[in-house]
Amino acid sequence: MLPTANSTQLLALAFCSAALALALQPSSASAEARKPNIMYPVDSSMVDIVEPGQHTSNIIFLNKCVGGCTIFPGNDDSRTNTSSVVAGTLGQTAFISEFAYGQAEWDEIVDCVTRVYEPYGIVITDQDPGSNVSHFEAIVAGTDDEINTNAGGIAPASCGVINNAITFSFANQGGQGGLSQMCWTVAQETAHAFGLDHEFLCSDPMTYLSDCGFDKTFQDVNAPCGEFEARGCYCGGNTQNSHQFLLGHFGAGELTPPQVQVNRPADGAIVRSNFPFEVGAEDDIEVASVEFIINGAVVAELTSEPWVINAPDGLSGEVRVEARATDNAGTQSSSAVATVTVDDTSVDFGGECSDDADCASRLCAFDSDNVGSCTETCVVDAEEDTCPDGTACLAAGDRGVCWPKSGGGGSTGICSAAGPTTPLSALLVFLGVFAWRRRRENA
Repeated sequence: MLPTANSTQLLALAFCSAALALALQPSSASAEARKPNIMYPVDSSMVDIVEPGQHTSNIIFLNKCVGGCTIFPGNDDSRTNTSSVVAGTLGQTAFISEFAYGQAEWDEIVDCVTRVYEPYGIVITDQDPGSNVSHFEAIVAGTDDEINTNAGGIAPASCGVINNAITFSFANQGGQGGLSQMCWTVAQETAHAFGLDHEFLCSDPMTYLSDCGFDKTFQDVNAPCGEFEARGCYCGGNTQNSHQFLLGHFGAGELTPPQVQVNRPADGAIVRSNFPFEVGAEDDIEVASVEFIINGAVVAELTSEPWVINAPDGLSGEVRVEARATDNAGTQSSSAVATVTVDDTSVDFGGECSDDADCASRLCAFDSDNVGSCTETCVVDAEEDTCPDGTACLAAGDRGVCWPKSGGGGSTGICSAAGPTTPLSALLVFLGVFAWRRRRENA
């Protein structure tokens, strides 16, 4: 139920009392360093409040106020730059100073807000839709004293979506926790204009709690409302589910799945047991995990780079390797697949060779005495060492190679791959830089 004029007044008293208490309550060093984000209750006669699905726009315009923003007091309408918040806090025209930082900082905020709202049918833009297009506007600039308030951010609030609402996230004042915290301020203030309350849940952008990490998302959790302790929700009940609330109003977004590929082994390669299985994965926002699948079974799942494992024991003959990536919104990629042959009858790692074809790994490297040894590529400084015991992954140009820690074949290091030694490569060995020459790519 939408609030009446009388209930709005009561809601205003509750909101403002809470804001005052929060401004005076330092619960931690982080809370002391940041000003509170405030819900500013508005009289229903000053805003266009609608039920789920009846909003006039799904666009949030992030405004850095190039050259400064002039905001007039009045009913909320982003198209005419009028704000009920300015009407209530300042009572006259406000001038908001331009975003005080560079393009890289601005892009980071835009990317973060885009990630937070990606699961929903909401469009994030930093290009002004114009006076003829209905839209929500998030001013990310200025300081709180420019509209006569004391806050890190402030937004008009009621028990529903306020069409064409203007919210404020004061980016130009210090002590607000950096760019990540500003992202959560923007997310929280814009969501207040949709009707969401504060949540006593650290992982949600609606939280007041500090030290919550830097990867907040609207949670599919029935969480208690509250700031530094749980309380009843201002619009009824004791909990709210921010994720379901936004889905109910705006629907699901068109999520972009991650892109994934099998970097090694190459499709059709002949490999030895426990071969390195390396995956390349990227996403428009963030890759959360990668599954490594062999012959239809998930053998490992990693949640951070480098995306590389050793294949398990017991494999032989033709083997299907497969990879799938999942992003932070739970969207899964299609599978990347390669088929390889596990053959331990070829010359194994460290065995003498004269050509790539001699090796199970299809990679023959030569030392300074021009003695060839079968080896394999690897990821330098990987968290999981994929090289066999007694060897290390050495940098070789734009890749890494497994090589005995004490040298091989009487040499002091690797000189080239599948090619004879040259005076230049010998000098590179002496300097600790490893040159590569390949006769052919892996099969």
